[in-house]
Amino acid sequence: MRIGYFLRHSGNLYYFESIKPYLDRSGSFEGIEHHILAPQLMPGYEAVPEYEDDAPLFTSDLPIGDCDLVFTPRSVPGGLRGFW
Repeated sequence: MRIGYFLRHSGNLYYFESIKPYLDRSGSFEGIEHHILAPQLMPGYEAVPEYEDDAPLFTSDLPIGDCDLVFTPRSVPGGLRGFW
């Protein structure tokens, strides 16, 4: 199973904080891939202290449709909202 956490871009710390509780629990689930889907990765995002533990999960290459479940803090492109 693949879970995606959608952010519009890697510079949005406010939205990141809303998905952080889910990421903190993600290590306890075996056999599940976790990805932070950020279509726009800002230069140097890896050095942001808030991302320190989760920076390896960021990707701009994984299509949202390739995830079995996507968490998003607000609306996503195309008008989809919430969970689906």
